[in-house]
Order: sequence, then C-alpha cells, then structure tokens
Amino acid sequence: MGRKAMTNLKFNTPTKTPARSEKDPTGDAQPIRREQVLIPPVDIQETDEAVLLMADMPGVSRETLKVECAHEHLTIEGAISVDLPENM
Repeated sequence: MGRKAMTNLKFNTPTKTPARSEKDPTGDAQPIRREQVLIPPVDIQETDEAVLLMADMPGVSRETLKVECAHEHLTIEGAISVDLPENM
C-alpha cells in the first residue's frame, strides 16, 4: 500500500504595477478584471509508481481545467461561471 504525504503548497501572488510615465500619467490603463480565487483542499498520495493529487474543484469541467508542471511547480487552474440575477 502507498504512503500518504501532505505538503505545504506555495502560491504565487503576482503584483500589478501601473503602466505610467511622466509623459503619459494614465499609461495604457485598463480596468482590472476582478476574479475570485479559491484555493481548494488537496490530497496527495505517493505510491511506488506515481504521485496522485486530488483537488476538490466543484463545477470545473475538463474543458476549463488546466494542469501545468514546469520547473518543479505544479499549477492547477479551472474556471466556473455562475449565472447572476439580472438586478445584480
């Protein structure tokens, strides 16, 4: 039977710098799109053959799921859309 391993997950939080200069104080400013970010619970299991990662991402379809592994970093992204009432 495989062994269970828990790990500390690191999340990058990029910062945005305004594109401004003395000649053009507004820069090429565009409205920032606000998105809500959810960091789901994750279970990680390691076996002799593989490392299994299970993330609880309700509402995320395979079409919007993006998994990337590069430079020892694993990134999992997904998107859901929620219909809001017309008066909101």
